[in-house]
Amino acid sequence: GTVHGQSQPVTQESKRRLPAGFQKKTLRLDENGAEYRYAIFIPPQYNLNPNHKWPVILFLHGSGECGEDGIRQTTVGLPVYVSMHAAQFPFIVVMPQAHSMWFRGQEAAAVGKAMEDTVRDYRVDTDRIYITGLSMGGFGAWEMAIAQPDAFAAIVPVCGAAPKDFLAHIAQVPVWAFHGAQDTHVPVAESREAIKELRRIAGPGVKYTEYPDMGHECWDRAYGEPDLWKWLLAQKRK
Repeated sequence: GTVHGQSQPVTQESKRRLPAGFQKKTLRLDENGAEYRYAIFIPPQYNLNPNHKWPVILFLHGSGECGEDGIRQTTVGLPVYVSMHAAQFPFIVVMPQAHSMWFRGQEAAAVGKAMEDTVRDYRVDTDRIYITGLSMGGFGAWEMAIAQPDAFAAIVPVCGAAPKDFLAHIAQVPVWAFHGAQDTHVPVAESREAIKELRRIAGPGVKYTEYPDMGHECWDRAYGEPDLWKWLLAQKRK
């Protein structure tokens, strides 16, 4: 990064650090391309059993966490929950950061590369790779799973919207979606309609939790659901 003169006050931005147990990573899609930063959480038990393959959660952030610092995307949603429960959170968590809006095009390609690198560098249970995201990342979770339905063992979209014409692609993939009924950013109808259509295609097992008293910012409640992680661990790629 740029070097500031001594007279510059230290900003909150430059003081920001990754939570304990999180590691900073970088990737490029090609030699001359932009650098993408992502964070990865490796459970503290990782080195105890050299034969254990770990399930992985891919977390996609919201629009407010776009940028290039590699840290901002760890300050909202799932990464906050993980940092508070790091001692006993039994997943590797990959947290890419989009430079700008939407996990599409180059941004989606960078996410794919982060996952490839993770599978290459760590002991990953490739039948238990899960995707979740909030707001913009909720859109991303639906879209990336629809684009690559064979890649994910389950999808957990939080206050996102799905491309409804393509839901048949994920008819075989377990879904648990969350939304606040009072959401003024992404209408709750987006989740309701997607779930209704998915249940029509895939059957009644599609899970959906709606919070009648919550607005857009329902992610802490969603990621704090006591049954979510037990349910997730039980899902395996078909």
